[in-house]
Amino acid sequence: LKLVPLYGYYFYQHGSLFVDRGNFQQDLFLSELRYLGDPRITTLMIIFPEGTWYNPQDQPTLLRSTELATKNQLEPFRHHLTPRPRGTQIV
Repeated sequence: LKLVPLYGYYFYQHGSLFVDRGNFQQDLFLSELRYLGDPRITTLMIIFPEGTWYNPQDQPTLLRSTELATKNQLEPFRHHLTPRPRGTQIV
């Protein structure tokens, strides 16, 4: 969403936090959360789940998704990829 014209600028100006899956910086994310945790700042949390599209022909991605579910003692989905909740685990 941050790359969508107007929306991205609007979200940035209003203190939105973005999680970059390939370059997630936990320290920066925690610093931004602490700032928004200030009681003088009215904060509303909205989570937009974005991720990899489900493609039944992409066997390596499906295998990684199944392995992640098994590793976390979850039942693998049949028509969805298992979410990788790195950013939301911190919140």
